[in-house]
Amino acid sequence: MKRILGVVACLLLALNYGAGPATALKPLRPATQSADAYELKNKNSGMCLAVPNGSTVRGAKLIQWPCGVLDPTGSRQFDWAGDEWEQIHYPAQRELLCLAVPNGSETSGVQVITWTCGSGNEQLWNHQGISIDVFDTIVNYKSRQCLAVSGGSKARGAAVIQWPCNGKPEQQWAQDF
Repeated sequence: MKRILGVVACLLLALNYGAGPATALKPLRPATQSADAYELKNKNSGMCLAVPNGSTVRGAKLIQWPCGVLDPTGSRQFDWAGDEWEQIHYPAQRELLCLAVPNGSETSGVQVITWTCGSGNEQLWNHQGISIDVFDTIVNYKSRQCLAVSGGSKARGAAVIQWPCNGKPEQQWAQDF
């Protein structure tokens, strides 16, 4: 079912991108947290999206970190909530946090953070065709920029930022259970 929804979302996104200005799209509001948590693996580095040290503090800046290493903090576990434009949840211990672009910035190179889930467009993302071992981009609704590893770095702890979409491997992610 998720795969079918992903294909439908991808088709709708393709239609909307060609339909005119970004304001023509209407974001879908967040749903509840999913029970399916997974890692998001970067195609270029082979590392996963992570919250440093499993931080539960709002404003924690996202990085990449090796996938599959025993992680009792769940710092690399995320889930989707919604349909076409959705929140990416980081289920912190005390509260549910979401991936967000700080202050709704549209500036390239801004490091993505965790923040209390709300209704802002800076927390809405489109994962297009991502599934298990299928890589694709993750686009922010407000900025229309892609989730990327800064400078295409392959280093542990490299910043995860928003950057104009270009389809390069540092902007491609897949679910990794």
